[in-house]
Amino acid sequence: GFLAYGIYIIAIFIGRTEFYSAFIAVSFVALLSEIFARILKAPTVIFLTVILIPVVPGSGLYYSMRYLLLRDFLNFFQSFKGVCSISAGITCGITVVSVTVKLLMTVKKTLSHSKFAKGDFR
Repeated sequence: GFLAYGIYIIAIFIGRTEFYSAFIAVSFVALLSEIFARILKAPTVIFLTVILIPVVPGSGLYYSMRYLLLRDFLNFFQSFKGVCSISAGITCGITVVSVTVKLLMTVKKTLSHSKFAKGDFR
C-alpha cells in the first residue's frame, strides 16, 4: 500500500493528472499482485484489496458529500470530478493488468500444448 501511494504522490508531484497517477500506481501494484498470486498460489484479489486501500479517494468522497449537503455545488463538482478521475484510474489500471496477464497465460498455455512444443513438426 505504501508503494502504491508513493508512486501516486510522485506522479502527482511531477505534474501528472489524478487519473494518470492512479493508473500508473495501480498498474504497478496490480502487476506485483499478479506475480505474488502466482508465486503463493493465492487469489489476486487478496493482494489487491490490501494494496489499494491508501489510493482509494476516501477524503475526496467525504468532502464531495459535505459540499453537496452544504449546497456548495461548485466545490462539489470539482471535488467529485477528482474522485471519479481517481476511481477510473484505479479501475483501468486493474483491468489492463488483469486482461494482459490472462492473455499472456492463455498464449503460454496454448504454445505449451502446440505441436511445436511436443517436437512434432509434420
